[in-house]
Amino acid sequence: MKEQGVEGVLHGNQGKTPWNKTVSEKIKQVVELARGRYQGLNDTHLTEKLKEKEKVALSRPTVRTILRRAGIAAVRKRGVKRHYKRRERKAQEGALLLWDGSPHHWFGNEQGECNLTAVIDDATGALLYGVFTVEEDAQSYLICLRQILLEKGIPLALYMDCHGIFRRNDDNWSLQEQLAGEQTPTQVGPGATAIGHRIHLCALSSGQRPRGAVV
Repeated sequence: MKEQGVEGVLHGNQGKTPWNKTVSEKIKQVVELARGRYQGLNDTHLTEKLKEKEKVALSRPTVRTILRRAGIAAVRKRGVKRHYKRRERKAQEGALLLWDGSPHHWFGNEQGECNLTAVIDDATGALLYGVFTVEEDAQSYLICLRQILLEKGIPLALYMDCHGIFRRNDDNWSLQEQLAGEQTPTQVGPGATAIGHRIHLCALSSGQRPRGAVV
C-alpha cells in the first residue's frame, strides 16, 4: 500500500494465465482425437493413448473434464448379459413356504408407512397368512409362524432372504459361542428349534448366492 497504493493490494498473478491451465489448443486436440482416431475409448484408455502416441501428458480427471464439457459421454464397459433360469415351483403344497416383509403405504400416504409380513405357498402361490406391523421385526415372523403351525401344520422348508432377523450377520463371537462352536441363534431360531424344524436360509432377493445356513 505504501509503495504501490491500491494496486499493491491486488494479487500479482491477476490477469495472468494460471501455470497449470490447459491451453485451448490442447483441449481442441483432445476433443478432435476423442471424436476421431480414438473414438470409442474410455477415459482411462484415451489418457494412455494421448500420452503414448500423441505426447499429450494429461491426467485422467483432466481428460474426463474436457470430454464431458465437450458433450462426449463416458464409454461404459459392455459386460456379458447374464441369463437367469427361473426356479421351478415345488410340486407339492407345503413343501416350501416363502415369507418376507414389505414396507409400504398400505393404508394411504396420509397414514404413514407400515410393514406387511406375508407367507405364500410356493407350489400354489396362495397367500397363507399375513400381519401388519409398524416395522419388519422378529415378532411379526413369529406370529406368522404360529398361525401357519396352527392352521396348516409344519412345512418342509421356509424360503427367505438373509435378513438379520433370521441369521446372525455379525462376526462378533462371545467366549461362550467360541467354546460352543456356533453363534447364539436369533429370536426366530429358538421358535423353530422348539418345533423340531430347521429353517434353511436362502437368498430370496438380496442377489447373494443361496446359503446352506440355518438359524
